[in-house]
Amino acid sequence: VKSRYTIRETWANFTAWANFSTAEQKYLNFKLMFIVGNTHDTHYSAAFVEELSKHNDIAIASALEEHRTVLKYKVLWGLQRIQHLYDYRFIIKTDDDILVNLPLVLRKLQSLQNQNMYGGDCYQRYGGFYGLPGYWYCSGGGYFLSNDMVSSIMTLDQEVQKVPFRPEDGYIGWLVYNVNKNLNFSLRVPKRFSHVLSLYGYKCGAFKHWFYHRIGGEKGIRRLFQQIQSNLTRKCS
Repeated sequence: VKSRYTIRETWANFTAWANFSTAEQKYLNFKLMFIVGNTHDTHYSAAFVEELSKHNDIAIASALEEHRTVLKYKVLWGLQRIQHLYDYRFIIKTDDDILVNLPLVLRKLQSLQNQNMYGGDCYQRYGGFYGLPGYWYCSGGGYFLSNDMVSSIMTLDQEVQKVPFRPEDGYIGWLVYNVNKNLNFSLRVPKRFSHVLSLYGYKCGAFKHWFYHRIGGEKGIRRLFQQIQSNLTRKCS
C-alpha cells in the first residue's frame, strides 16, 4: 500500500513535476495501473479495501497468487487487460521500487511512431538453454511496448507463451523475439538503465535519466524526486 501511495504522490502525479506545463498536462493522456495478484488469505486488509474505494487504478488478477514465480504471467495478464480496456499508443511497464522520469519519457514517446516498438535498457541477454535460442531483452525495471506489439504478442501460440523462463523481463523479451526476430534495439534508455546507488550529491543533469532503481524504497523515491525537482527549478552552471 505504501509504495503505491508513494508513486501516486510523486512521479505519477503530473502536478508534482516542476517541468510539466499546463498545456502538456492537458494533452498527455496517461493512465496509471497497479497489477495486484491474489493472496493465500481470502480477506483483504482494511487498508487495501479503503485504497480500492479511493483509487481507480488497481487491477486484481484473482487467478494468480502474489509470488515471484508467476510474475511473468501477471504482467501478461496486465497486457491483456489493458489491450481490452484502453485505446493507447504505448504501455510503460515498471516496478514499484522505480522512480520514472515521467516528463522525459512521455515527451520521447510522443515523438515516436507507434509501430513495432519495444524499448528500454535492452542490453540484456537471455535464453540459449532448454533447446531455445538466445535473444536480447529489456530490463524489467522500465521498458515500453507499442499497441501493435502487444496485439501481436496476444496472438502468439500457447506453446510460445508457456516457456519455462522465470524472469518477467526475459519472458516478455522472449515474446517480443517471437513477434519479430529482427527487431532493431536502436532506441534505448539514455545512458543505459540508471541503477542509482546513492541519493546524495546529485548535480545538474541527474534528471536526464528515464528510470531510477535501487534508491531506498518509498523514502528513497520521495527524496530523489524532491532532489530532481530542485535541479529543475534552479539554473545549472
